[in-house]
Amino acid sequence: MISGRPAVFISCSERYREDVALPVREALKALGICGVIVSDEARLPQRAWDPEAKVESYLRSCDAFVALVTPDEKLANGGYRCRSNIPDEVGRARQDPRLAEHMIIVKARNVSLWSNINPTYDMLDVQDVRPAIQAIVGQLRAWDLVPSQQTLPPTVAEPRLDPRSALGSIADLLLGLDLGDHEEAGRRVYRLLRGLPAAEHPRVVSELVKFATETSDHGDELVACSLVEAADRLDPALVGTAMIETLASSRDFSLRSCAAVLLWQKAQNAPYQVPISILGRLARPASEDWYVQAPAMAAVKQLMLTRADARQILDDLATEGDRDERYAVAADLLDLATVSGTAVPADLVQRLIRDPDAAVAAKAAEAGRVISDVSDEDRRRRYRPFGL
Repeated sequence: MISGRPAVFISCSERYREDVALPVREALKALGICGVIVSDEARLPQRAWDPEAKVESYLRSCDAFVALVTPDEKLANGGYRCRSNIPDEVGRARQDPRLAEHMIIVKARNVSLWSNINPTYDMLDVQDVRPAIQAIVGQLRAWDLVPSQQTLPPTVAEPRLDPRSALGSIADLLLGLDLGDHEEAGRRVYRLLRGLPAAEHPRVVSELVKFATETSDHGDELVACSLVEAADRLDPALVGTAMIETLASSRDFSLRSCAAVLLWQKAQNAPYQVPISILGRLARPASEDWYVQAPAMAAVKQLMLTRADARQILDDLATEGDRDERYAVAADLLDLATVSGTAVPADLVQRLIRDPDAAVAAKAAEAGRVISDVSDEDRRRRYRPFGL
């Protein structure tokens, strides 16, 4: 899920983005489904992801996959082929246990399919995408991925709070601040804190958290969360466990997302201030919203570089989780192995290599090959450099 809604990954070419991909996304949106066109999606704040990692992360977070096979390049024989990103993304989706069972291919006439697969597909007319949309929606309904209207979040925004309320300087922080402008959020919080005694700083952040949890305006909530995250980057001691627990225990996924981002930031800047038990509640790839579980899982990987006990989260997911969570653990261990082989628990990798699901076992085997030359002594030395 993404933003509390079922999510569908839309694999498409930029050439037909407006004529084909956007109408598909809008049709899904009308049904309460989040259609993901990766080039249009935001990255997590300050996350230096390369394009492949961004695609992989969104694939893991979607419930179904749609490939729009369009006539992008004309061949010498008069036929066409699609852009190379589409078969690449199809291949990635086939490796994901969940998406492998929820794939939809719609193909334009005269487009050659890639040679290594021969999928079932519906026809795509790039001049009239309505029949293809009907086919996509029909299949999603058959998979029970179209939510009922009763389960959809409200689409009508409540009246905005008056920013010139009794919150005073806190409200001034929100005025004109755009969502996603993290640099400006940092500047505003810094200027406010700089002019106040240090003893007042925790009160300011506490008021920001209170505002975020009590406002009825979703936009104000997100901006307030951005300011809380900025305060944490300036001084990790200002956002304590109690504040994070307040956000993490909310029924509002946006507040839980803020908690996850705070934990991810702390994993980078103050790893021993991360409450692992709270992080474990948010790091649930199969059941949490993408905006919650993605930064939470990033925090787990970051924490593994310095705190071996963070593996408790991965152990639980690998033992108690369903196959999607076990696959996410295997994939994250592979990511971690490429950064630091000594931080990867070899016994956990071996357990996943024996997993009954072939995709999980294959991903774990990749991690195993990367760390094959790392000894147990190397791992012990990493966390106990002086042999104590």
